[in-house]
Order: sequence, then C-alpha cells, then structure tokens
Amino acid sequence: MWKQASLRSVALATAALCLSAGLQVRDVAALTPSELRATGQDAAPPAQSAPGVLDQGLLEDLRLKRLYETRSFLPIWLDAEASGLSARGEDALLALADADSQGLDPALYQVREIETARREGRWQEVDLLISSGLLGYLGDQLRGREALRDQGAGLDGNETPVDPVEAVSRLAAAPDLAAALAALAPRHPQYERLRRTLAELRQVAAGGGWTRVPEGETLDPGMRNPRVVLLRERLAGRDPAVETPAGEAVGASSVGAAGADKSDPAHFDQALERAVRSFQQRSGLAVDGRVGPKTLAALNRTAAELVEVVQANMERWRWLPQDLGPRYLLVNTAGYDLRVVEDGEVVLRMPVVTGTPARATPMFSAEMSYLEVNPTWTVPPTIFAEDYLPELREDPGYLARQRITLYASWSESAVPIDPYSIDWHAVRASPRSLPYRLVQSPGPHNALGRIKFMMPNRHTIYLHDTNHPELFSRSRRALSSGCVRLARPDDLAKLVLKDAEGWDMERLQALYASGESDRISLQRSWPVHMVYFTVWVDGDGTTHFYDDVYGRDRALVEQLRSSEVLLAEEPLGRTGRS
Repeated sequence: MWKQASLRSVALATAALCLSAGLQVRDVAALTPSELRATGQDAAPPAQSAPGVLDQGLLEDLRLKRLYETRSFLPIWLDAEASGLSARGEDALLALADADSQGLDPALYQVREIETARREGRWQEVDLLISSGLLGYLGDQLRGREALRDQGAGLDGNETPVDPVEAVSRLAAAPDLAAALAALAPRHPQYERLRRTLAELRQVAAGGGWTRVPEGETLDPGMRNPRVVLLRERLAGRDPAVETPAGEAVGASSVGAAGADKSDPAHFDQALERAVRSFQQRSGLAVDGRVGPKTLAALNRTAAELVEVVQANMERWRWLPQDLGPRYLLVNTAGYDLRVVEDGEVVLRMPVVTGTPARATPMFSAEMSYLEVNPTWTVPPTIFAEDYLPELREDPGYLARQRITLYASWSESAVPIDPYSIDWHAVRASPRSLPYRLVQSPGPHNALGRIKFMMPNRHTIYLHDTNHPELFSRSRRALSSGCVRLARPDDLAKLVLKDAEGWDMERLQALYASGESDRISLQRSWPVHMVYFTVWVDGDGTTHFYDDVYGRDRALVEQLRSSEVLLAEEPLGRTGRS
C-alpha cells in the first residue's frame, strides 16, 4: 500500500500515478484508459487493487515529473475511446522497439516492461514507461550515452544541449511522431549510411557470415595455393550471405568474371589481385595486392565484430553538434583524411598526418580564427623531454643543425644561451616542467613548414604545413606529436583566405618568399571538428573500415558490452564461419 506521506517520493508518485486531474491517490492498480479520464474525488477505486511493478528510481525521475507537470498530469499516450494506446502511443512504442536500428538497445528503454504492463492492463504504468523510455532514448540519441562520452568530451563545442523533456513534449504534439523522431538523429548523411551498413552487416552475420581465409604464408599474385580458393570466395561474395547487395555494400566486393582463371580457382590471377587491391584501399592498408598478415587480419574480421565497430562509430556521431555549420573542416584521424564541406558538398579533401598512438590527436571541436605564416616553432615540453633531451645528451650541436635557439627560460625577456654550457645529463625535464625554451626559426627547415592554421583549444592542437612531405605516401600516417600535418596546405589557405580582407594567394606567396613571420586574422571563423571514425561510407555505398590506431574502438566496444547495450552476438550454431 502507498501511504500519502510515507516517503519523499510520494509527491512524485502521487503526481505521476494519478495521471488524470482529480484522480484519487491509491495503490498502483490495473486501470483502464476510461478510468484514467475519471475526474473528481469520488472516482471509484478499481475492483481489485494489485501491487505495481514500477521501479522506485522511475518514480524519482525529476524529468518525468517535470514532463507530466507541463501536461497537468494527464496521460500522454493513451486513448480512452480505443481502450488502449493512442495512434501516437503505438508509434512511440514502435520507435523504442526499433532502437536497435540506431545502434541502441531497446532494453534500455523499458520496451519489455511496457509490453508486460500493456498485456496486464496497467495503463498508468504503460503511459509512464513510454514517457520514461522516450526521455532516455532522446537523451541518448541527441548527445550519446553519458557514460560513454569520455573520448569525445570536447566534440560538441559550445552547443546548447537539447532538453529531452521539451523534445518529448514536442513529440507528443507532432502530427508525425516517426518523422519527428527521425529528425532528432544526427543529421549528417554519414550517420544514415552507417545505419544502413549496420542493418546490412547484421544480415550478413545472420546468414552465417563470409568465408574465413586460414593463416599461412603470404599469398602473392601469380601463385597457386588452396587458400586462394577461399580468398576468392571471401572477395567474390560466393557465400549466400554475401551474394546480396548488402554484402557488396559492406565490403565483400566482387572479383568479377573478367580475366578470372575459371579452370584453376587456386590460381591468384589478375582479377583476384584487383579485388585484393580494392579491399586494401578500403581498409586503409598498403595497396600492394599481396595478402600478408595485416590484409589477412582485415579480411577475417567477422561480421559481428564489424557490427560492434559500426555501433561505436554511430555513437561518436551523437557526440558531435547537431549542426556542424554551413561550412566546416572535418579531420578524421583514423582515416588520415581532411574534408572541407560547404553547403553539404565536399569542396576540398586531402591526406593528413596525425599523432602517434603514444601522442594521439584528441577529439574536439574548435574554431579556426587566424593563420600564422612563416611561423617559429616552440618545442613543447613533452617533445623536449622525450625527443630532444636524449639527442642533446649525445651532441649539444644538435640544436644548431635544427636551427633551434636555446633560451634560458620561458620568460619573454629570456636571453639565448649556448647549449654547450649546459650539463644535459643533469637536466631532469618532464613533460610538464622544462627549464629551457627551444625555438626553431622560420624557414623550409621548420617543423611547421610555411603556414599553420590556428584554432584555439585546450589541447594546443593546430593544422600545419610540414617539411617532411614524403610521409604522405605512407598508408599508416599516425606519425606526428599530436598536431595535424596537411598534404596541401596552400589549397586550404586559398579557401580560407576569402575570409581575410586584403589577402589572396599572390600576397601569401610573397610573404612566404620574404621569410617574415605574420599573422592573418579571419573575419569569419571556420568550425573544425577533430573526429575519429574507423568506418566511413562513401556516397556510392563503398564502406571503408580503418585500423583502430588509437585503440578507441576497442575501449568503446568494451564499455558498450559492459553496459549491456550492444547486441552483436554471432548467430548460434555456426562454426568455421565469420
């Protein structure tokens, strides 16, 4: 029995359970929608009073209380005339049950509890549970699950979070609830492509997956080997599970009949080599047509594993602002790739070099507001302690060869000192404490090249030119100390200089040639989103699965598993497949 003054939660229980104004306070009981509409203090009690199954935490949810307060505690999802859920209530329940299509777990949104309460005619609970489920669903969809946001804590910039209570209120009044819910998902086309890829991969997994290629020697074009037959099956989509368009879209691209040696499927012919090269390109691997350990590992990732990876990447999209801006830069550190987007179109794309796993480039959003031309480079304490100090202990002349001046302190008035005057073996610098300042002069030798693009942020990360262009020829480009090096910085400069009054490429080239350092302010800043997407789907449906170079997929998938919010088990009864 519920007592009116027994617990702190009674006030909320009273408000929440008495969903119709004037309904008497009584035990949680099986009430019909008609009874919920009863008014006045003389409303008859139910014929039989049954204990409720509502969780106490649900009754203490202040968001739920606030939602019903705005509606005078009237039911939201019920229809008395229909003696059950309203059409909008049915749509809400269907949306919650379909949460797995968004990479979310319907179990988190009380779908089973709603169905149980519905069968048993506990209509008050049905209404409350649908509202509670939607509050949780919208919160997770709009910002991502709070427990999982550590990786991308800085990605939403200064965006004002959407209030789930207000969002549910709007849903309750929406003419088309399904369309209104869809509008709250991340708006970038990439998210929808991932959603389709998730469904396709689940279809592949449910069908038994694709052929696994056993470990063994490297498979080279021209050779004959029984494992080549399995490689051909894996890439040709000859398994029933990958003969469908879904299989094609997730990367099991066809070898094609042209040029195939049908008389000897164990022969690694030119058609198969082309398919291997295509797979390697989509996987961010060295494109050489050979199936060595790295290519083999990528081929043998199971469909269920890739389901988890896609879900993790969908979660990252929820961390970003809903509106990325009419124009912005998207730097994908997992794909070593920068895209400049204007009015929904990619107007510039280029390779980048990103931080090493030990000095990983963080995820965050910032505003590019100025450029520095012919910059000096002040060596960060971490790089000094880990890279420069060992060199100086061997040879103090190392600084002169790098065109670096040593200053006595970090003070602006500090004077240059001779590196040979320091006993470098006695220096105990740490990444957070450095007694000296090292400054590299501008010029072609400078680590930052001729230009850097500044976007003030707490990580001190920026985009810049480089004096090592040869690094862009590598497939794995996690090679910097955290900042992002650009393959074609002048192409980016040409785009952003239209926001710098009085500047164009001719004037910039003249400044380069002068060797003088200068700062160029932008009248309008450019949003920059530093992201980590290990799955990227092109507009034609080609899906790229990149190496988890920073281990962030692994960490996020483990969190999802431990939270029991990821449904990606292999189909039962399958052996020898993946």
